[in-house]
Amino acid sequence: MESACQHAHSGRRKGFGLSTIEIQGLNTRQRAIADVLWMMNGKDAVLSFINSLEADTKKDALVVLNMMVAAVMDEINDVEDLVKLEIDRIKNI
Repeated sequence: MESACQHAHSGRRKGFGLSTIEIQGLNTRQRAIADVLWMMNGKDAVLSFINSLEADTKKDALVVLNMMVAAVMDEINDVEDLVKLEIDRIKNI
């Protein structure tokens, strides 16, 4: 498993063990926020952290959180597509 520092430099996150989730275009502060959010366990911890931030940083954190959710949802859709293809392949055996 990569360290948070390696994640920050690459902008990449492991998702579901199948591929790497990559969020492009983050500035240094946003990458740091993303590293903190990825290490948290659960929605309550994430929201508590975000609500503890000052206004400008809080805006960045919400943007990063939305980007992370979108990236994970995209990964889930990709996995669902792969599962459907595999089911179709198995049906045709």
